[in-house]
Formats: sequence, structure tokens, C-alpha cells
Amino acid sequence: MNRFDTIILTSTLITAVITFFLYVAFKLYKFFTLGIWIKSISTCQVFSILCFDNLIFAFNICRYVKSNAIVLANNKSTIGIGSGQPSRLDSCQIAINKMNKFIKTKNEIVAASDAFFPFTDGIEKLVQSGVSAVIQPAGSIRDKEIVKFANATKTVLVFSKTRH
Repeated sequence: MNRFDTIILTSTLITAVITFFLYVAFKLYKFFTLGIWIKSISTCQVFSILCFDNLIFAFNICRYVKSNAIVLANNKSTIGIGSGQPSRLDSCQIAINKMNKFIKTKNEIVAASDAFFPFTDGIEKLVQSGVSAVIQPAGSIRDKEIVKFANATKTVLVFSKTRH
């Protein structure tokens, strides 16, 4: 084996190792986010990794809650769940009532919805109760109004491609 063959073999081995590590990193990322594909993040606010982790946590809990699900979370624990209502606004109110019943401090609260908010009234109610970030699937014809409202209230808004 000459020197040129050794260099090619070494570079091929390095490429294989890097590819393997990238594959494992992608699989770990997908495992920890449980396959949630983020479409876009619409915000004028800077937010932390902890906030993003809480959003992913709440969105994953939303997967197992019945229709018109609203999940409120803080520090990777649920603090309010509203579901099974004909109106998303009613589900928001139920989740807020549960949150107010069990938690006193209102910092770093995030909300997740199993489907898009068709109007700004649901997000408005959540923001008034202390929610600082919301994750929801994209797809409403009024998404621009939702983004405009989130920017006006300095709320982090994350759109997902995944709908539960």
C-alpha cells in the first residue's frame, strides 16, 4: 500500500465517521423533539432554549389530549389542560382556570394547541393570563393576523408543520 492509498483510505474513513455522527445527532434530535417539524418561528422577541424545550414538551402532551386541546406548561410540567370543547376559546379558559388553581407564579408559561387558532381571541386570552410563548400548527387563512398580534404583544409564536 503506497502513501496515496493510505490518504484516500483515511479520508474515506473520516467521511464515514462524520456521516455516522451527523446521522446519530439527527436521530437524537428527532427523538427528543418526537418528530415535530418546525415550520417557522414568528417573533420579534429573543427566547431561550428552555422556552423552546417547554414548547416542544407542551406540544407533545397536546398529542394525547382530545380535540381543541390547549396545554399550558412551565419547567417541562403541565400546569393546565383544556380540551373536548366545541370552541378553542372555551378550551383556553378551562386551561387557564386549571393553571390559576394550581400555580401562583406566572413566569415562563408556554401554551400549545393541537390545531391552529382561527382567530386572535384565543391567543389574546392566553397572553392576558401570562403566557409568553405559543406553539401551534400553521394553516389558518388568518395566520398573518395571528403573527401581527403576537408581535404586538411580544409573544413568541412557533408554527409547526405537524398537526395532531
